[in-house]
This record gives sequence, C-alpha cells and structure tokens, in this order.
Amino acid sequence: MDRPYKDLEARSKDRGEGFAWVFRLYEESLEKENSRLDLGRECILEKDIPLLLKGLEEAGIREFTFSSGWSSSNETAFEFYKAGWKVTGMTLVNTHKEWPTENYKQEPAFIFTRG
Repeated sequence: MDRPYKDLEARSKDRGEGFAWVFRLYEESLEKENSRLDLGRECILEKDIPLLLKGLEEAGIREFTFSSGWSSSNETAFEFYKAGWKVTGMTLVNTHKEWPTENYKQEPAFIFTRG
C-alpha cells in the first residue's frame, strides 16, 4: 500500500526535530479544529524551548496559542517572551472531545505573536 505521508514524515525529520515537533502540533491542531497551533497540552521542558522555537521559525509560524496548565507554564511563557514572542490576546482552544456529546471541551489560551 502506498503511503505518501511516510515520505512527508521522513522529509520533516530531515529538517530537524524542531520542525518535526511543529509538524505534529500542526496535525493535532487540524484534528481538534483549532485555527492556530496550540502549545501547552504537553509539558514543554525549558531545555526544549529553543528547539521548539527554531521549529516554529523554520515552518514560518508567526502566531500560536499557549494553553498550558502545567505548574511551570509561567516560566515557559516568559521564555517565549524573551525569544521575541509577545502575548497579543486570549482565546479558547479545543482540547478534546467530551463523551457522550463529542463536543470539544474548550480551555483558555494566550495568543503569542512573533514581535
């Protein structure tokens, strides 16, 4: 069976781990019907932030949401800020479908824009 996405996956990995991470986040955002990449549903370690931000830059992403509820989210947001990303507002993002309705649960998120 021909699976062209495997070729795309391989090419994204060739571009680096950061780009592959952003590609995965993009797929998740599409799946959840969010209009922007949403960061923060997973724990982002401080040591991984430069890799993530490099991936965003390489993919041409100029805006994302950050909906983290992790205890270190303020520190993570501050690292984004120090790297030139600015909070430009807030919105709601879809996080997961709730049973039995299959409606998305929404949670607040900061909108970060490259400044």
